[in-house]
Amino acid sequence: IMNNYRAGIYLRLSKEDGAKESSSIASQRMVIENFASERGYKIVREFSDDGFSGTNFDRPAFNQMIKEVEKGQINMIIVKDLSRLGRDYIMTGKYTEEYFPMMNVRFIAINDSFDSESGESDLEPFRNVINEMYARDISRKIRSSLYAKMKNGEFIGNFPPYGYRKENHRLMLDEESSQIVREIYEEILNGKSLADISIILNNKRVLCPLDYRLQKLGKDINNTKWTAQSIRKIVKNPVYIGRLVQGKTRKPSFKSKKSHLVNIDKLIIYEDAHPPIVAKDVFEIANRVISIRSTSQKRSALSGIITCGHCGKVLRISRQKTLVCENNCLEGARISEDYVLTNINELLVKHKINYLFEDMSLVNKLKSFKTITISFDKQAEIMGFFRQ
Repeated sequence: IMNNYRAGIYLRLSKEDGAKESSSIASQRMVIENFASERGYKIVREFSDDGFSGTNFDRPAFNQMIKEVEKGQINMIIVKDLSRLGRDYIMTGKYTEEYFPMMNVRFIAINDSFDSESGESDLEPFRNVINEMYARDISRKIRSSLYAKMKNGEFIGNFPPYGYRKENHRLMLDEESSQIVREIYEEILNGKSLADISIILNNKRVLCPLDYRLQKLGKDINNTKWTAQSIRKIVKNPVYIGRLVQGKTRKPSFKSKKSHLVNIDKLIIYEDAHPPIVAKDVFEIANRVISIRSTSQKRSALSGIITCGHCGKVLRISRQKTLVCENNCLEGARISEDYVLTNINELLVKHKINYLFEDMSLVNKLKSFKTITISFDKQAEIMGFFRQ
């Protein structure tokens, strides 16, 4: 009977387990292999999730193991202890008490002396609850530690903001990218619009924040373009005056995958946490300028209903009364708003949008349509098309 078992061994280690040698992947493997060898169980496959929490069962190796169970390729699963399978007592119990028996899979947790072939264990549910309590306690301690770091002005994010590098949980100036941040603020004060600045940076082939980070990590870049929105994020971010704002999101439970935004009064704000890139008065003036521009721009009848035929982005109405794609498709190609309004009937017919115009005003006519797509192809037949 022993020779009929095709055993899969499951190994798991996460940050919550620390660096204890007794919990290491190698240690788990050794314990299980010795156990199987002594009893003559044949191990046909190893499944290892290194760096995955036991509170979440969406793990690559675990999912692969379940697939092989369903294909009938393994009919025994051996773990070092129940906590390796999981630390969510409901899900762990679901697998050990329902799923594995239903699939005729023998489950063994060595250190907990649990063997499904021996029948149900009265202690198993309590062990699962204790394992979850351990995960809950570890999560609470980690949150407390991170909170203390934030209160102390330490940066706890995985990636530093554009313009900075991370060193011993502190933000330090990155010489190359911090200069670009300064130039952005200078251009704002010199009267340039957000879209104008994005075009300037793209023409100079300056890497956007994401691509700059990828390059620093030695990874392939995506060739993502600067946009007005990416410039706005930099101008509005108080990190550039040395102010660190953290704790913006919070998980309702240590089991939850989703985070929720917290109220403003719950944010953790630390002044002068790191070297500033721009002076506070420059930051305030730049933000006042972009705020005035955004509120003073008159809303066009075309706003929100014209999309770029190249990338699908909704086109923005510039101060020069031209339609421009914020993704800067074809390097800032634009079309006159007046031309579109003048030739709206022709455009609608060309794009096969059937509608009878009678006594409705132009704005009401346009509101009758969800979107109108204008193609910015090089062979575009639309007159009034030009490049900067």
